[in-house]
Amino acid sequence: MKQSITYQIAIITAICACCGILQAETVTDKVTRATAFVKQTPVGDGTAFCIRADGLFLTNWHVVQNVPPLGEVPLVLNSGQPGKERQVKARLLSINRQWDLALLRVDGRKDWPLLEIVAEDHKVELGQVVQAFGFPFGTIPDGGNPSITMNQGRISSLSRDDDGSLSDIRFDAVVNPGNSGGPLVDEQGLVLGVVKAKIGERTSFAVGFKRLREFLKQPGLSMETEVAAWDERGQPMDFHIRVVTDFGAIRPDSVEVEISADGETKQFHRADLPATQDQLVIKAAPDPRKELNLVLRRSHSSNKPKEEELLRVADRVIHAPTGTRISDIARLIRMPNDRVAVELRSGKSVKTELKNLVDAEKLLPNNDWDGSSVHVDDPRAGYIDCVVRARKDGEILKEASLTFPLTQRPVFAQFPGDPPVLDENGPLEEIQVQIPLEGSVTFNVGRFVQRSILEERSFTGIALVYPAGRQPPPGNFSLMGPFVRVNGKLWHYGVSADSRYPSNILPVDLKEGTWDCEVVRNWSAATEKKELLKGEVSIQHREDKRTVVTIRTPEGKNANYQLRFFVKQKEEDDDTWSPIFDGKSLTGWELQGGQRDDWKVESGRLVGMGRRNRLLYTKKPFEDVDIRVECRLSERVNSGLFL
Repeated sequence: MKQSITYQIAIITAICACCGILQAETVTDKVTRATAFVKQTPVGDGTAFCIRADGLFLTNWHVVQNVPPLGEVPLVLNSGQPGKERQVKARLLSINRQWDLALLRVDGRKDWPLLEIVAEDHKVELGQVVQAFGFPFGTIPDGGNPSITMNQGRISSLSRDDDGSLSDIRFDAVVNPGNSGGPLVDEQGLVLGVVKAKIGERTSFAVGFKRLREFLKQPGLSMETEVAAWDERGQPMDFHIRVVTDFGAIRPDSVEVEISADGETKQFHRADLPATQDQLVIKAAPDPRKELNLVLRRSHSSNKPKEEELLRVADRVIHAPTGTRISDIARLIRMPNDRVAVELRSGKSVKTELKNLVDAEKLLPNNDWDGSSVHVDDPRAGYIDCVVRARKDGEILKEASLTFPLTQRPVFAQFPGDPPVLDENGPLEEIQVQIPLEGSVTFNVGRFVQRSILEERSFTGIALVYPAGRQPPPGNFSLMGPFVRVNGKLWHYGVSADSRYPSNILPVDLKEGTWDCEVVRNWSAATEKKELLKGEVSIQHREDKRTVVTIRTPEGKNANYQLRFFVKQKEEDDDTWSPIFDGKSLTGWELQGGQRDDWKVESGRLVGMGRRNRLLYTKKPFEDVDIRVECRLSERVNSGLFL
């Protein structure tokens, strides 16, 4: 009897499970048809889904953040389904950065498969089962479009705004990059939110349905303007504003524009929106300020300088004979005998006496810490900030923050200092490097190999590597970024003068041999002693013909170093090495099996091109010898040296 009861329970359980599978497949099919793969936007791949039969799609703002208003977004329908895939172009209608939402439209048909958003008064419960759909990790490795995935979980938390309305949903279904913009649905396939982020493996977030419905009521806003010339920054210019409401949004009756060039000085402009128009033009001066406040940085200050390293001055004429203002200058350098080099933003450089510049002593105090030069920054960094507000009966329907470039003045036309051309007179035997440092840095000097699909080439040079993000960049700072002095000249190691090479490597013609290094610390904030401490400097001579020097400042504090790299003198060697390959031909070698073309000489190397068992032998026999070989093997090759 006990066995019979167990059997009946098993049958009932199996039937219920099958019913659940059939229901899940129906929901999955419905969501799959309405969900699209957002393909290769400037910030990566993502997901979108249709919410209206005339082609309205929802996604995250961060998925399309680099797409201009009304710009095109590529969508793939039925992604990953051979023979059914279809790529279409959607237009970006509206965004809400704060809520991380974006609305797209695909034109051409009125019967798109869609998903319904739950009603505004819908109740959601903690522990409720939810399903997240999307395209995690985007385009697959072979370049094809991915298939949709579904991960199930439960609601773990509900976030609400100050007025108690639902804002975000936290759930424990697994999501990954590429799921962004995908639908979060209940067991009936109704949309509860838009997947937007995750923390860890099973803590995921979606924008709640209350915000989705509110977002669909907001009009789309965009604005365009021309770039203003520096000398015309105070003149009125046209700001073209477009309002998009044809997707069912509430239509505003007026538009307000707030403009600021420095974050403090603000101007407001308002215009009525005619009932028959969706565009209007507002005239405003982007920067009406008469006086400019400038920031001057000491040359040794970091990219995040302390307040005491800055000088804040009002823009004014500094050189009366030419009318040159401080804002026209990129850098001032105090030179011996009270002379000053003035580097202008136009790219020109002039020299004059200190007394010819107004209040130059205050700008260029003559101290020891390379403070005899200053760089002129502008706090606006060449942009104006705008806020566009759409209003209806005085109430704000939508607010959008926008930033526009402003060509304030001519861009600095050349490197601040001479580029470090070091090999004008043939291969170098010695290199001098000066570097202020806080933390650690590594120099590599010697031969580098650069590989690509098309070629492999080697060159000699010096490389600088430091743990970015965990410490300030080493060196002094100019408008081009951090630099160190190499043989007395500036090397901006973050900027490559030759695009063929990595920016942190300076190609230099170096003399063949093993390079050694001497390091001297001039001073350190951590110790008054000039002697190097244990572990402060390590020097390694690697087998790939590179000398690696790592410096770690005492207690991680500021220090100043001078390095001298030089060719190490060869030690006497009684052993004699005899080459068995002349680097030019196959003389002295014979092939057993295969064709002669299976082996050839390229760029001083023996290159094997044949299939397996193509062996190349020396004609001369050897006994009791040491052999030194440099070789490079492609993947999945079983090869070696046979004796």
